[in-house]
Amino acid sequence: MTPDTWREMVDRARELERALGSADKFVTGNEQQTVIVQRRCLRATCDIPAGEILTREMIDVLRPATPGAILPYEIQSVIGTRAAVSLPPGKSCAGQI
Repeated sequence: MTPDTWREMVDRARELERALGSADKFVTGNEQQTVIVQRRCLRATCDIPAGEILTREMIDVLRPATPGAILPYEIQSVIGTRAAVSLPPGKSCAGQI
């Protein structure tokens, strides 16, 4: 291998690394306005009266995730707690538990 062909190989390897991108996950600037529609949150599946102990059957994971909504990975911390207010079906559980 000559120095020129070695340089070409290294340049192509660096180009490939840039093309593969980063493993870091984040919301980019062009996704800011659609992130609410893309993400899911916890929502009531039925009428839940205030003070009712929440079970998994009462909660669904649906889109959109409104600002301040409880995200799906937090579901285990919600099950077994009491609803602070009444929730109609489909209502986001944001700040209601």
